[in-house]
Amino acid sequence: MVQDVKSDAGRRDVAIPPHSIPMLRWRLETFAQPGADGLLFPAPGCGHMTRDYFRNRWVKARRAAGRPDMTWHDLRHTGNTLAGQAGATDAELMARAGHADKSAGAIYQHSTRERNKRIAKRLSRIAAKG
Repeated sequence: MVQDVKSDAGRRDVAIPPHSIPMLRWRLETFAQPGADGLLFPAPGCGHMTRDYFRNRWVKARRAAGRPDMTWHDLRHTGNTLAGQAGATDAELMARAGHADKSAGAIYQHSTRERNKRIAKRLSRIAAKG
């Protein structure tokens, strides 16, 4: 099923982390359809994937990754959490995720133990300077 975006914020360009480019280039050269409108992940016969076709492959991928509990939407959560940890501002996270308001963007921001420890260390450095 192909749907249009929910809002104008959903139509956007998102920069790809440089370490991902070789893998995506291989994917494009090996499997993707040609042209600007070509599908990156076409189903057999070069059409759009059906829900069942996608679900079957997603279940296999989750098992192979040792994460049978993972949902497709977890990838979105992870991407925005990592972008936040990389220093993205609220506005930048909203733009990357295609959100029109801050409350939607806040849903995808998650704290991690490692990030929490780094914040605590920075607070100690600030206190030591004061």
